[in-house]
Amino acid sequence: ATPIGDYDAAVISGDIIQGVGLGNTNSDAELKGQYEIAHEFLAELASRFFSGDRSRIIVVPGNHDIDWNTARKSMELVNKPDAPIRKLLTTPNSLFRWDWESKQLYAIKDRALYERRFDHYHEFHRGFYKATTAPVYSDPKGYFDLFELCGDKHQFRALFLAHTMQRTGTL
Repeated sequence: ATPIGDYDAAVISGDIIQGVGLGNTNSDAELKGQYEIAHEFLAELASRFFSGDRSRIIVVPGNHDIDWNTARKSMELVNKPDAPIRKLLTTPNSLFRWDWESKQLYAIKDRALYERRFDHYHEFHRGFYKATTAPVYSDPKGYFDLFELCGDKHQFRALFLAHTMQRTGTL
């Protein structure tokens, strides 16, 4: 077998975890457990390939990294929309979301709770990078990270597309 060569970085593009289904009564504990496993795996990856330097691992979440139970608790089903569904979903900063599985429209009623749908991911992120200088910048709202590698020769902007997807109306 050919040994793996030296690399400058690894990009771990979501999904970081499997996630949990809607209605899971133990979702907090299951999400924490999945992120603990992911943390251990990525720490081992950093150890094996980058001499433990976690700043050389760029982690970007996916849609499974969202706590869907928290997101859904922040919403109410809309039975009779007062405008065409397409318009409600595509209006900038829309508070409406479409569930493709049930083909139903939802409205965000508790914005503060809705913003907490990435809390488990952010906790994992802070823990994984706490002893590093990476990322060099994290957007306060959690929409992106900025990484610099190889003595600042390369910059990477890791966009969290799950935020964008939800802002444009997909549940």
